[in-house]
Order: sequence, then C-alpha cells, then structure tokens
Amino acid sequence: MTELEQRALKALTGVTMRPYAGGKRFLREMEPRMERKDGYQLTERQAWYLWFQIYTYRRQIHDAELVGWGKQVKEAAALPDALNESGTHRPPAAAARKPKIKSQAAGRPLKPTRLETEMARGGGRLQL
Repeated sequence: MTELEQRALKALTGVTMRPYAGGKRFLREMEPRMERKDGYQLTERQAWYLWFQIYTYRRQIHDAELVGWGKQVKEAAALPDALNESGTHRPPAAAARKPKIKSQAAGRPLKPTRLETEMARGGGRLQL
C-alpha cells in the first residue's frame, strides 16, 4: 500500500458516513491491513474504490491533494497512471465460485392451470 493510499485511508476514518454505507464496511476491512508491516497491496478495484470514496466525502476531507486525486479518478473512471504504477497493486484473486445447484422443481411436472384443467374436462363453463 502506498503512502498516499495510507493517507487516504486515515482521512476516511474521520468521515461521517450514512448508515449501512458500503464505504464504511470497506474502511473497516482495510484498517487492519493498513497496519500490517508486510507491505499489503490493494487490488486495482480496491484502489479505485478508495479514491471514489475520497471523492464522495471530499467536503469532509481537508487534504487538497487527496481530494484532487479523488476527483481525477472519478472523472477518468479509472486509476491515473501516476497512481497505477507497475507493481503497486496486486492482481485480483481468482474468485472461488460455488457450483450451481439444479432446482428440485426442475424434474417435477408443473401443475396444469385452471384453464387447462377445464378444457381437459370438456370445456364446461368455458365453452361459448
């Protein structure tokens, strides 16, 4: 994690967020990683989301440099080259997907509709 990203995370800790905001959860997950000494690297998506949050809460953040980077990321919809140096972000981990379970109802025949039942009986009230 770069020094600038660490500053951005520290700036977000003093921000008031709305209840149940996704940024709050993201910040909670990133705080312990920020303190690690093994040089934790954000993925590109995490870095983009960090700068998106900086831009979102720009009025509560008083560091003009951070807000400027956040604005640049928001307008470009991608990390600028200065923030996306080679080797500063790790590739995203391969997502472990659960195998799809076939529905139990797929093998059962469907119950006929009321119209189909009446027509099978000879029409009854449905005949004109």
